[in-house]
Amino acid sequence: MKSWLWAVVDGELVSAPTNPVGAEEVVAVTAMPPTVAVEVLEPVGRGYAQVLRYWMDMRDADDIDT
Repeated sequence: MKSWLWAVVDGELVSAPTNPVGAEEVVAVTAMPPTVAVEVLEPVGRGYAQVLRYWMDMRDADDIDT
């Protein structure tokens, strides 16, 4: 099964993903600017890029810095 979690946050990668026993397996974490994430998600389809664009627009409407 493949799933995506997307968020627009200020953050820092400090280690490789951890996988506690019994939890979902995290195979990769990729940090990128939101505009690049839209480009990466666009070919995937399923509305991922559109959802990210929506939240970016909401963030901009609230005057939150990128």
